[in-house]
Formats: sequence, structure tokens, C-alpha cells
Amino acid sequence: MAHAALERAAKAKDAKTQLAELLIAWRALRHPRVADLIDRLDAKLLATAGRITARSVPARAEALISAAKTKNPLDVGRVLASEWPKAWQAELPVLQAVCEAPDDPRVAKKLAALVDLAAHQSRGASGFWYVTFHRLNDLGDVRQLPILEAQLGRSKSRYYREGSQEREEKCVEVHRALKIAALSSADAALLQELEAPFAVTSSSEKTRKRSGKELLELVWANPTDPGVRAVYGDWLVEHADPRGELIALQLAAPTEKSRRRIELLVEKHWKTWLGPLADWFRVAPRFELGFPVTGIVAQPSYDDGRERLVPLLEHGEWSTFRELAMPWKVVTPAELVTLPRFKALTGLHQLEPDLVPALADTKPALSTLAFWFGRTGAVLAENTWDQFERLERITCSPQTLGAVLSGFGSRTLKTLELDLSGGWLQTPFDDWWPQLDRSPVEAVELRYSETTVKVTRARSAEGFTRAHVIKPTSLQRLVLGFPPAMTHLTCEPGPLLEAEKTELEHFEKQLARYTKLEVREVPFTLEAPHVGVSIEGAAYSDEAIVKVWELSRDHLGVTFDRVQVGSSSNVRPLGDDPKAMLAKTARSRRDSWLYLEKQHADARVGMSRQSMQATVPVTRAESVFEWILAVLEFGGAEVNIGLERYDRIAFKAATLKENKAQVLKALST
Repeated sequence: MAHAALERAAKAKDAKTQLAELLIAWRALRHPRVADLIDRLDAKLLATAGRITARSVPARAEALISAAKTKNPLDVGRVLASEWPKAWQAELPVLQAVCEAPDDPRVAKKLAALVDLAAHQSRGASGFWYVTFHRLNDLGDVRQLPILEAQLGRSKSRYYREGSQEREEKCVEVHRALKIAALSSADAALLQELEAPFAVTSSSEKTRKRSGKELLELVWANPTDPGVRAVYGDWLVEHADPRGELIALQLAAPTEKSRRRIELLVEKHWKTWLGPLADWFRVAPRFELGFPVTGIVAQPSYDDGRERLVPLLEHGEWSTFRELAMPWKVVTPAELVTLPRFKALTGLHQLEPDLVPALADTKPALSTLAFWFGRTGAVLAENTWDQFERLERITCSPQTLGAVLSGFGSRTLKTLELDLSGGWLQTPFDDWWPQLDRSPVEAVELRYSETTVKVTRARSAEGFTRAHVIKPTSLQRLVLGFPPAMTHLTCEPGPLLEAEKTELEHFEKQLARYTKLEVREVPFTLEAPHVGVSIEGAAYSDEAIVKVWELSRDHLGVTFDRVQVGSSSNVRPLGDDPKAMLAKTARSRRDSWLYLEKQHADARVGMSRQSMQATVPVTRAESVFEWILAVLEFGGAEVNIGLERYDRIAFKAATLKENKAQVLKALST
């Protein structure tokens, strides 16, 4: 049976027939040479047939399932090469449809890749892994053994271990027990004939992989050299590797479109690029020029400790990280900075003061240290910071500030950042300022949520007296943190933030405590009154949404800069080309509401297919009236106006012009 199939494949004139016959031969032989040949033939067919795409995730999932159910070898290959849904609930029906296809080594390869990705580790995903491992055992593709064996040393969630680890171990046992039967001389000759067209490609692939690995090692050996990454990026682009696209995008000048593409590439591929390290990251690290530079390492579970993490610290993927937070009880900072793969480190985060003495003894080349929590009353030895020759910035909270200040000696620190979030500003921060005045710190940055204020001295020998607001959001809370002797309060140039009258009064009341204040710039203006407007019975097409954005800009003076679809928190900036971004988002909204928003403002317009709910500023009632008339171009039976949603005055759209006086009165109330 296998020999006859190989003979038919050798005589076949087209790749589709060859693929079908080779699959018959593989089912009889289960030989890796046949499976490798199927993979090469599949890649050739996919270059023409392409992957399966759709406008939405549900539509793509439906298309994948339909294609898999045909059991046609070409369609199955397209399904396996296409992007599957990310959530296990949506991915499971696709997996089940694929697993119903006849035995196929490409399916085994895809299932092993899913196991290696280990994306689904929640309690509910146990059924997903049952289907995966059961089918892998049935297929018995010995090529997948190295991937499956590698899972045994990885760190996965407690839910995965409880529900699926036994299946994983059983799967490894099954694949270890597989035997590869020797090919007959006739079958080997036919395979050699079938492999001949791919021989040159196979040889070049080996050379390409070797040179690619050499370039990657060169990047790891020179983590601060952008030129090496550019060369590697060119090589990756030539071979259609998505990481090459990421490097190219991050080398070029950023645009809103490129930023969105970068986010998509990182979201899709970061676990692959981190390899075995990915299990120890709950969120994607920040990438620069295609490689991770900043991240937070966390234990996958309480059971994963030093014995699992330490062997991973030898991997090259760590080489490009500049700043890291680690589970410091598993591996200490002093140990980490001495390891060969961490020579590019410039910053450590989530530290505790008790870890500093041992770290200082290594005289690390760190420029940034950030403290999280710490033992109350912790004290460092005087001159501790003198051992950090490159240290420029320390971040801490009031809980660890005392320890930080105790470690100063003769060396000057450029910036001390104080994180005052989390309830530290219930009372004025006066007690700490005398110690800060005496410390060898050039500037203190106060941070509360998104707010940032830089505090400096008038002259180096004096205390801190000048505060400059860099990001003013939530400044009303941070005002209690300013130095008591403040003489200057200035603000970064930019638009004023709107604030309610009560907020402004509170801010001024708190500011009055600074009796030495000579220069004051307040980044707030009184918020314009807003009114609610709802329109029922309209028809807001995708094109109408762009027009409403223009009308709001022209009549209300509000240039909406963000868009949101549905009730999710995924608010997207409109970027450099807001009309294009709006048009694209509108096409993807289906039947969901779409909201236009303006950052740091209450103005908002929400549109469904039949109605509108808006909150707009009333600087001039006449302008809002003209805006409503213009928006009614898209239809509408009734217009409701008022401050509260359930306490509004209703007007018939058809007679709105005749009732202008009443409408203006409602807008001005």
C-alpha cells in the first residue's frame, strides 16, 4: 500500500496529487522522511493557495472549521498555517475539526506547536489539552518528541499541572516508545526521487539556518549595537520572518500606523521570541529593535522556584534586557548582575533595601534602581551608593525613602523619584523635605498616578524650592507633596486641563499653604458646562461616523482624538490620520456601539446603527443647536436634551427648527 502510493506520487504531475499520495504512504509507514517531504510540498502549495483570513475572529474561526471539515489535504494545510483564535473557548472548535481529519503529520506538528506555546493554562482549558494530547498519541509522529520532552522541564500553572500534566507525560512516553521501521530499498529509491526537486532548497535551508543562528548569537554578544540588529533584521526580512518586520519598523521613524503594527507583532510573537523564558513573563516585555529590553519576571506558580529558574538564566534571550524586575527571593540581584547573559543590565526594579548591601559589593554598572516594599526601619550603611559608580536614578516610595536616604555619602544622585500613589498623600509630605534638602540629590521627581512634577533647587547649596509640572493629570492630589519652602510652581507648555469648580477651589485652598510662593502657573481652566443629547431613529452608517467627527470639530470645537468599540476598555488613539482610523474602526464595529472621545475631557459621542448618545460642551448654545441640526442629516425621529440622562426634554426632530427658542433654553439650563 505504501509502495504503491509512493509510486503514484512519483508519477503524479501536480503537487496536489503528490500530497494526497504521500499522506497515504505516511499513514502506512509513519516515517519521518515521508513527513518531511509532506511539509516541503505543503509549503510549496501554500505559497499559491495562501492562508485563510476573514474580517473578524468569529468569521475566521467559522471559515477554518468549514475548511477543516472538507478533509481535503490542501484545505487542511491552509487551516494549519492560518491564525487560530487566541481564546481556548474559540480555538477548541477549530482544534476539534482539525483532529477529525485523516491522520496527517502536519496536524501532529501543529498540535506539538500548541503544546509548546502553552497559551491556555486556566482551569477550564483542560478539555482543550485532552483533545490535543489524545490526537497527538494517535498520530504518533516521532519528529515531535523533542518538543514534547522539552515541556517536562518547563514551568506551567497549577491548573495545567492538575488537569493536563499527566496527559503531557503520557504523551512523551508514547512518543519515546515509537519505532521507526526501516524503509525498503524500493521505497527509499522512490523517496529519493521525490526529494530531488527539494534537495537544493534543503541544502540552502541548512545554510540559512546556520547563518541565521550565527547572526542571532552576534546580537546577543553585542546587545547595545543597533548595527548588528539591523543586519540581522535584513536577513530576517529576506526570509519572511516577522521579527525582521519588527526590527525594520522600530528602526524607522514612528507613525501611528507603525505603532499599531508593532503592538500587533509583539502581541502575536513575543512568546515565540522569548522561547523557554516566556513561561516566566505574565505580560509581554517591551521590545526595541526586535528584542526585549524591559520586563517583569514572575513565578508561573508557587511551586516554581530556584531549581527551575536558574538553568534558564544561561539562555541567550536574556542578553538584550536592560531593565528587569525579578522574583528576588528566587535569585538575588547580586547573583544576577554577575551572570554572563546579563551584562547589558542598567536597571533593577521591585527591590527591597535588605538586598542592597550584597548588590553593592559587586560594584554593578547600574544606572537605575527601583524599590518596591521594604522592612520598616531598614537602614543602609553610609556611602552605600558610592559603590554604584554609574547610578543616576533611584525610585522609591515613602516606605523605603528612609533607607534610601541613609545610604548616601559623597556621591551626588541625579534624580530621586518618589512614587506617592497608594494613599501616601492623605497629609502633607513636609516631614521628609528637610532630609531631602540635606541629601546630595540634584532633583526630586514626584509621581502620583500619571502626574509627574520635577522639584529642583534654586542653587545647589540650598533646599528644594522649585516645582515644575510635567504631566498635570491628578495634580490636585499631588499638591500636598510639594516642598514647604516652594517659591516657584511652573508648568510644561501645553493645553490647559479642564476641571470642575469644586476641584479648582480645592486646589487653590491646598496651594495657599505655600506662603513663600512667588511664581505660580496653574495648568487648569474652569470646565465648560456639558449637556446630554440623544437622538433616536437615525441611521449611522460607517461613513456617517467620519462625518459626525468632522461636524463636532467644526461646530463644537471638539476634535475627538480617541475611539472605542463596544463596552471594552480598548480605547484606541485616532493618531495622525483620524479619518482613516475612524473609517477602519467603523467597518469593524459590526452591531456594537462606537464612541468618539477626547482625552482628559468629558466630551463623548456614542453611536449605534439607530441612535446616538452624546455629552458635549456648551460654550455657545447656538453652536450646539447647529451641530444637532447637522447631525440630523443622518435621520432621527426624536431629540432629547438635558443634563441627566433620565431627566431630559424631548423634541420632535421634524419641528426642531420651529422650536429653536425652547431648544436653546434647554441647552442653557
